[in-house]
Amino acid sequence: MTRLGALLDRGSSALGLTADRAGLLRTGVLLGLLYLAYAVAYPEREVRILRYAFGWGGTLLLLLLWLRGAQQIVQLERDRAVPWKLLLGAFVVFAALTVGPIPFHSTDLFAYTNTGHLQAHYGLNPYVNTAVDVPGWENDPLFFSYWSDTPCVYGFLFALITRGVASLGGGDLATTLLIFRLMNVFVLAGTAWLVISTLRRHELPRAGLAAFTLLWSPLVLLHVIANGHNDILMALCILIALRLALDGRWLGVVPAILVGALIKHIALALLPFVLLWLVRRHGWRKAAVSTVVGLVPVVLCVLAYADGFADARWADIAADITTPRNSLQAALVYPYEQLVGDAGTFRHVVRIAFGLAFLTFFGLRWLRSARRATYTSEALIEDALTVLVVLMCIASSLWHPWYVVMFLPAVFLLPPGHRIRRLALWIAAFQMIAFTHLSKARVLDAVVMLALPMWLAWREQRAKGGPTQESEA
Repeated sequence: MTRLGALLDRGSSALGLTADRAGLLRTGVLLGLLYLAYAVAYPEREVRILRYAFGWGGTLLLLLLWLRGAQQIVQLERDRAVPWKLLLGAFVVFAALTVGPIPFHSTDLFAYTNTGHLQAHYGLNPYVNTAVDVPGWENDPLFFSYWSDTPCVYGFLFALITRGVASLGGGDLATTLLIFRLMNVFVLAGTAWLVISTLRRHELPRAGLAAFTLLWSPLVLLHVIANGHNDILMALCILIALRLALDGRWLGVVPAILVGALIKHIALALLPFVLLWLVRRHGWRKAAVSTVVGLVPVVLCVLAYADGFADARWADIAADITTPRNSLQAALVYPYEQLVGDAGTFRHVVRIAFGLAFLTFFGLRWLRSARRATYTSEALIEDALTVLVVLMCIASSLWHPWYVVMFLPAVFLLPPGHRIRRLALWIAAFQMIAFTHLSKARVLDAVVMLALPMWLAWREQRAKGGPTQESEA
């Protein structure tokens, strides 16, 4: 990172991207122009030269500007001169530029519209029915063909959210997409505010860097706003739980985790550590009360879809979320598939091996924490984020670049040199490569976008020594 930083310093001087407020403003202007270019030109994907120009040139420029901006904000924090109004004002502009274009990197947003429209306008259960069950669905502009036979794979609360958004959209596709994105704009802004306020309240460093990463990052803006992914909703729930733990407010910790799981089920992995913290810090009675309160939204959301439980397509849902794609598991399964052909048995063996390895890691981690003389909120945060990063980036059979948003906001609650925080930032930087055509390279994408940043983070940590050294950007 030191060599990269020196190279960025030299290359930025010619553009006036100095490590001060004026230089950060110039970085913001250049980022804004790139976001405008993506909004205007990139959706024209049938023009091959534009696909390659934005895929490689645009990604490289965005990545370099993001890294340079991180350098600038770190220096401004050292000088105690973080321009908060500039950070917020630029975010408003960036959000306006990225909220409008057609989703260009993922079709997940159309899966949300399918799920919501199926409920709001046809009264069907999205865990039982799909678009193909609607006569003449091909003529309905709110049904996207790619997701036409896929049931809802998200939690019950998110299914309810899609129904509400589809109702507000009134059957108009553009309006419905806009509402989803505007919702994410406000959730992202709230997430950033919560991170900054937590860091300030508990006198933790690098609030400026956290704000810059969440509000200016191309990875976050293009995935959360332009492509409308729902990961930021779960990220906010996890962040709320960890903030409440830091503040010693025990009642809402379990509810926050369970609400997050009602959006994406992966949040349940944090529950054993949260319950351990509650019992150790506040006793069994308060842990039970928090759990009971948390079960209220779970029961309400389950009841909303209870009629279709017997007929729900649980097998299809399980297959969708466990099929190896873009992950380290996929990097093993895909070559076997090409060489041998039928990889069904091998796929199961790999999935079981990764699952057992994670469960062993998880169990040992939990037992180690349970044996501690005290279990602090800081220890809970470290355990929760370690488990989440290992589960998503290593153990999961499924990986997409926007998954990094699930844990990126909360990693700023860790000390600046902590190995999990640095690993998360390394992975976040490499996920920008997904905007290039390398994301379609099967095995190579997992190697370059996951294995490589893990190896680089490990090398850096080994060279520096210790899990919490003070160093950044």
